[in-house]
Amino acid sequence: MNVLSTNQWITEQDKAEYLIPGWQRLVNLMSELCHSPGGFIVQAGEDDYKVIISHESEESPYSAGAMISTDVKMFCREVVQRDKELYVGNASERPEWLSNPKVT
Repeated sequence: MNVLSTNQWITEQDKAEYLIPGWQRLVNLMSELCHSPGGFIVQAGEDDYKVIISHESEESPYSAGAMISTDVKMFCREVVQRDKELYVGNASERPEWLSNPKVT
């Protein structure tokens, strides 16, 4: 039995009100511990990504609810494709990340 449907945005599902507050605390803590301006939970859709949770800071490049085209080189897509963790120290110094508008 699945807790969430994979063919509907998480934020539009009944269980979201129970899950999102805990996820928000987790993302905020992760971002603070890693001294990162942004931390996210992102859901992939057919044509877009949706930021479900965003680190609550002024420096965060995306807000919760933001829609991002699948054409954009995303850190989360790279994690899924590699099937392992990803750490990019300073993406603005790495040519492969300069196509991401939030990096440049």
